[in-house]
Amino acid sequence: MVDLKGTYFMNYEKYFGKKVMEFSQREMTEDWLDSAHGEIHLDVFTKDVEAPTIVFSHGMAGYGRLLCPYAYRLFSNGFNVILPDLIGYGHNKGQRGHWKWSDLVKNLIDTSNYAANKFNGDIFLAGGSMGGVIAYHAVCHGAPVKAVACYCLFDFQDMELIKESSSYGPFTSLVKSSLRWISKVAPNFSIPASSVSSYDNLSDNDEFNNLVKKDPLGGNKMTLTAASEMTSVLLPISFEEFDIVPILVIQPGADKMTPAKFTKKAYEKLGTKNKKYLELEGRGHWVLDDEGVDTICNEINEWFLKA
Repeated sequence: MVDLKGTYFMNYEKYFGKKVMEFSQREMTEDWLDSAHGEIHLDVFTKDVEAPTIVFSHGMAGYGRLLCPYAYRLFSNGFNVILPDLIGYGHNKGQRGHWKWSDLVKNLIDTSNYAANKFNGDIFLAGGSMGGVIAYHAVCHGAPVKAVACYCLFDFQDMELIKESSSYGPFTSLVKSSLRWISKVAPNFSIPASSVSSYDNLSDNDEFNNLVKKDPLGGNKMTLTAASEMTSVLLPISFEEFDIVPILVIQPGADKMTPAKFTKKAYEKLGTKNKKYLELEGRGHWVLDDEGVDTICNEINEWFLKA
């Protein structure tokens, strides 16, 4: 059991609910895993050693523990759940927001292998926001999972997406090309992550957005290396050629951070026939209401159990 009282995490009770906080306090254990030239922190929720396990990845703005509302519901449905802090985020040591894309992918592959060694049931992978894209890449690079759920899925080389979701508007292309050489000169120089993608669009609740922005463990900073890496990501397997595992794609319909049309585009390109798309009508990027989170978890539960 982890003592969460007095931590910044408790500020989220207003949005996550008392039951989620009590569950986290009661069922969460912590572990550390060697991955990508260092250690990453894991929040682990153990239902049963024989049960199936979901590795659930956060995105650019958060860290593992902020996915506890999902862990609470999926645990209740019979899954073990592991929430890793990707390199540069959460409880990990090292510079905040400093990462290479390949390291993030390696974190999810290593966590999936950790799950396979710790538990006997099937292993599944899920990711939210940028985590959905990282999960896709991890599967393409051999993560030992039976199925994947991507909450948001897109191609970082889609210039229309970059221009709409970045903070630089018509100057996006210039900034993208400049980052490559600037990051070589000052690789560890930190910038506000919101200068790359506006955190004002994180959810439909300004108070919640500000809470995340001020979270000392959150993704409120990014180094020039990370910013350059993010704008240079190439798909390891094209969407058209993907046919590795069953894939569930989830997208908020009123998302202003990563608009739904881009996830729809990615989904429609997916070559596999074993796919499903769910759009949450009227919801912003970070879904906070109980009905919306319930719907997401029920879909993930159903998709994984039939995989």
